[in-house]
Amino acid sequence: FHVTHAFQEMDHGHDFYAPQSFTTPDGRRIVIGWLSMWESPMPEQADGWAGMLTLPREVTLDTDQRLRMNPVKELELLRGELHVWPVSELHNRILMVEEQAHAIEVELSIDIARSSAEEYGIELGGGLRVYVDAQAQRLVLDRRYPQHGLSGYRSVPLPVGDRLDLRLFIDSSSVEVFVNHGEYTLSSRIYPEPDDRQLTLFSLNGHAIFNQGHAWPLSAK
Repeated sequence: FHVTHAFQEMDHGHDFYAPQSFTTPDGRRIVIGWLSMWESPMPEQADGWAGMLTLPREVTLDTDQRLRMNPVKELELLRGELHVWPVSELHNRILMVEEQAHAIEVELSIDIARSSAEEYGIELGGGLRVYVDAQAQRLVLDRRYPQHGLSGYRSVPLPVGDRLDLRLFIDSSSVEVFVNHGEYTLSSRIYPEPDDRQLTLFSLNGHAIFNQGHAWPLSAK
């Protein structure tokens, strides 16, 4: 075979390993990865287990022959009542949108062309931020859990265009971020304390334009 595209990671977060794929009866290619890295601390070992699987993701190729991954449509069956957030423009401030985010799906649309803040995005408690770094022109996933030896960030380039669409899945110890309908994904383990799961939007040093934001609590039915 001939290599026509440069190497590209499937997932750009801290934890994505050993993906396996299969084909569904209706012909979709589905990938599930291991959501932990061997060199990372695994605080859950104290409870007698370690690691977890990612959400199942449908894999497709776009018109530029780039790999895209998006959550399978069946995950929509887990959605509870829709929470519509009162978002618009934030100027140097924080807006609390969920008091407790334990198992939740979030959709957020940001106008990056008209936003001037140096940093803006979404934060879970005091340990996880997913935000735009305007100076670096990157989307950053930053986790800070020093009590578990887990700190650091991962990032991807901002998309070309005016709009950034994010879809996030958060549960007790993980976050999976899907950027612009699968153009990039970032998956990481997180370890917030039970009383540190407030979900907020923020902007620093300028204003940020949030076109829309909403969430669904998730539960097995």
